[in-house]
Amino acid sequence: MRKKYNLETALFETTARCNFNCIFCGSDCKSELNPEELSVPEWRAIVDDLAGLGAKRIILSGGEPTLKEGVGDLAIHINSRGIQWGMVSNGFSIPQDFLRVMERCKPYAIGLSIDGKEETHNKLRGNSRSFQRVSESIKKFQEREIPISVITTVHKANFYELSAIASFILEKRIYGWQIQLAMPFGRMGERRELLLSQEEFFELCIFVETVRKFMPFVNIAAADCFAWASARKIRDGRWPGCGGGVDAVGIDSLGNVRGCLSMTGCEPESNIREKSLAEIWNDPNLFQYNRRFSRKNLSESCRQCDKVLVCKGGCNSQSFSMTGKFQQGIYCWYGSRKERREQSGNGL
Repeated sequence: MRKKYNLETALFETTARCNFNCIFCGSDCKSELNPEELSVPEWRAIVDDLAGLGAKRIILSGGEPTLKEGVGDLAIHINSRGIQWGMVSNGFSIPQDFLRVMERCKPYAIGLSIDGKEETHNKLRGNSRSFQRVSESIKKFQEREIPISVITTVHKANFYELSAIASFILEKRIYGWQIQLAMPFGRMGERRELLLSQEEFFELCIFVETVRKFMPFVNIAAADCFAWASARKIRDGRWPGCGGGVDAVGIDSLGNVRGCLSMTGCEPESNIREKSLAEIWNDPNLFQYNRRFSRKNLSESCRQCDKVLVCKGGCNSQSFSMTGKFQQGIYCWYGSRKERREQSGNGL
């Protein structure tokens, strides 16, 4: 009997339009609106499909989602279907009417990007007022008791400012911090020299482990791109493997469906304007990199790893952006630990 996959989380690229020009943008977003983008009524129909599939969470992303005309109505519709919603934003300008929507239909979290100290943050985002404006947005959200989590994309240009970001989080009394790796898709594909080395990645893993111990009252988590790790080392619980096509899906602003929004370089599974999301999700021939996993597709080092049946080659968006193949993850918490222990002669 064919295995049933339960769709829990959907990520919406509500618009590819953005008011910034970040050097590490995975979507290579533009300031102009693409007239071919999905309309809010089309997004609402997708929400209805997700409700039928039993989805639990929808994350509004972009581009900058607050620039999408009618995004407040979309959030209200998501809430009316009994699905939790969240948002990822640069926090530069939160419209007053959207703040009122958030008060009425509270999101489970708003992820706000903080990329370093004020000077670094502004330089990376190409806007001299970015840091000040996101700080002002944090205050507005907290006054309305809207949960906030900081999102930091790490690369060589901000690698040594993570402690400063930790201090900022403590000062502002923010409840969560997601730490993720810059990867070479979108605009970052032209800045590969900024990607972390394996040694820097190992140092980053140590930092995440350490800061979780010293800031236990903040929900600090390494993103999926760190791959498998022992429970509670860099995130709560154990990493279950790439969720693309297993329990998660990404839909871009033009309706293309992929396992993850970060899989921008690979061909989409289908398009929402050609088939309904339910048809796409229930098609046994799609999302094969996860649904028809095979060890033969793994790199040699992954194939020999004792975590292979859980990790399955790590983060697939990272893998595809760096190697052109799935299940060839380059950054790996477990692998980096294992390599250094073997070098020291201590084994595992």
